[in-house]
Amino acid sequence: MRAWADAFAAFLPGGFPQPWAPPGASYGAPNSAQPLALAVHVSSARPIEVAPTLNPGCDLIALTVEPLQGQGFAAPPIDNVTITKVAGRVRVSITVSADQPPGTYRGTIRKTVDGSMAGDLTVTISQ
Repeated sequence: MRAWADAFAAFLPGGFPQPWAPPGASYGAPNSAQPLALAVHVSSARPIEVAPTLNPGCDLIALTVEPLQGQGFAAPPIDNVTITKVAGRVRVSITVSADQPPGTYRGTIRKTVDGSMAGDLTVTISQ
């Protein structure tokens, strides 16, 4: 009976509260109570803005980042970027050399297991 009730509840707007569900819970609704734990570590002589974007659920799997390419200008890519899991967080580490031209750089974050897209990373280097 529970399997049928759970399956049916997924089609109702806002889910269907079940008697065995904790108070305030509903089935069929996404779990938004778990925030993404993210840490960013930057090594640079200049101010840098880092904006990672991850698809839902991608914080639970192994990830990799493609080299960051300059947007609208020719520059060497930023390839010293890693994504790791540290103490339950996704940690993005970036090292930018002093001679890297200022501007906006963007790269794709991919799932290590199959190479599919998991998000993107934008880095803006100030003058």
